[in-house]
Amino acid sequence: MKIKKILIVLVCLLTSLVPVKIMAQENNNRFDSWKTSAIITPEAKELKPAGNIDVAFNQFAVDDIVIDHYDIYIDGQKVNIVFADGKDILKTSIYLTKTDYYQLQVVAVTKDNHEFSSNIRKFQICKKGLNIDDKAVNTPVANMQESWYYNWSYTPSTNVTGSKEFVPMIWDENSLSWLESDQVANYTTILGFNEPDLTNQANLSVLQAASYQDLFTKTGLRIGSPATSYPTNEWYQEYGKTVNMDDIDFIPVHIYYDWAGEGMAQAFLEAIDTLYQLYHKPIWVSEFGVANSGLYGANSNYDEANKQISTYLKETIAGLEARDYVERYTWFNFDDDDVNGGKTALYDQQTGQLTDLGKLYKSLGNPNIEGIDLNDEYVEDAGYYIDLDKMISKADELIASSDYDQYINVETFENILNQAKAIDRNLGSSSQFIIDDLYKQLLEAYNGLEKQAVTPELPKEDKVTKQTELSSSSSVATGDTSNVLMLMLLMLISYSGFKLVNK
Repeated sequence: MKIKKILIVLVCLLTSLVPVKIMAQENNNRFDSWKTSAIITPEAKELKPAGNIDVAFNQFAVDDIVIDHYDIYIDGQKVNIVFADGKDILKTSIYLTKTDYYQLQVVAVTKDNHEFSSNIRKFQICKKGLNIDDKAVNTPVANMQESWYYNWSYTPSTNVTGSKEFVPMIWDENSLSWLESDQVANYTTILGFNEPDLTNQANLSVLQAASYQDLFTKTGLRIGSPATSYPTNEWYQEYGKTVNMDDIDFIPVHIYYDWAGEGMAQAFLEAIDTLYQLYHKPIWVSEFGVANSGLYGANSNYDEANKQISTYLKETIAGLEARDYVERYTWFNFDDDDVNGGKTALYDQQTGQLTDLGKLYKSLGNPNIEGIDLNDEYVEDAGYYIDLDKMISKADELIASSDYDQYINVETFENILNQAKAIDRNLGSSSQFIIDDLYKQLLEAYNGLEKQAVTPELPKEDKVTKQTELSSSSSVATGDTSNVLMLMLLMLISYSGFKLVNK
């Protein structure tokens, strides 16, 4: 009975000496917690308004790995670098104006260029917005797939469906006190005075408007200049000479024509181009439309009205979408019973239901996401590839060195090195974990190598005998453990057989 137990122990020991291949273990990647939760904003699938996109992400905090900086990628292209500063949450911004969906990734980088990749976050950008006046402020407005809105006030509306960015406005002098309120901290952007060139609107001289510029600047928000009734009129040209335009981040524009026939969309776009050439500032078309009581008013009988307005809307939006310097736009929504522009209404201000033109507006200027999965995409990369490859090169250099034959315990080292060279780099979701483990094994084996002790010169007559003794002693001490165990196993088997024969 005692012999059987000894045999079992020896068999187990021999089995443990056989090299075992490292197998991929699904969901065993110790970096997954960061990879999946790294990006905070934008949120997955989120529709963001064009312009500056705020990015927030969690710091990489796994074991004792020290991160030097983070590379920010959009659609596979590096667009920004954020240096590690010890904060739990890091922030940056990227500038995007093309209506589309985007893929965001954060890559944590150590000082020796060791990289750890977050999952890919997909979000959308849209220029299209909505304006809501006093008559519709309490009416739930049907979704037009817009990404932002304003209401000529600094107080958000409660009737906007979905998560849309609200942009406050300082309509006239009476609103200026808001710029010094705590509410400013809730926003990133501010719209300036509304049509100060008109007596029935903000009604300000150029010098008056310019004198308030410091109040806007001190907020730290992105500042939109005053929006005049036409973008290149005398008032605005004088304003551009009076203020420091470096303090203006973008120019809001109002353009209305009384005719929507052939060629008018091109005239509209040329006016936008002219303004941009003057100041080279991003442009928001915060009001545009057509108004003519005889043609497009609520009581008009003009047969071509709806066709002309629809064509004008499609052509102007196509042009605005094609211009990278245009950050945002919103069609002006006349009341559906307005005598000048009732036929240009996007929605009924009493019910919030979309008109035919509103349905057309909803269909235009949207990201093309047909067939696109907007959920986060898991990235199967291996963060230790760089370190493992460096370790393999270091091991090969040692083997090629002239004194490698002096090392006495190289079997384990060479076995792990061969595994490292042969490992499949496409192992699946736990590849980082496997590369990590193999790298550490190879490093440990490398550091554990020992050179054979130098044997002192012996007298000639004793040299052969002593070397034989040393060789025998070395064999036992350093050990071919597997051979010794095999010999013991064979002796026990022979002894067991002897006992059985002599029973």
